[in-house]
Amino acid sequence: MQPTQKKPLTAFTVISTIILLLLTVLFIFPFYWILTGAFKSQPDTIMIPP
Repeated sequence: MQPTQKKPLTAFTVISTIILLLLTVLFIFPFYWILTGAFKSQPDTIMIPP
């Protein structure tokens, strides 16, 4: 069995990975907001600043 060769990292690969990670965080954040808000008491949810 021959060892596989790694592809070199290109700028496109790095940039696309960073963009995908940022989009993932952007899409997951509302679910985090909902879950943390669900476990807060009512005075905590309307408190300004949070």
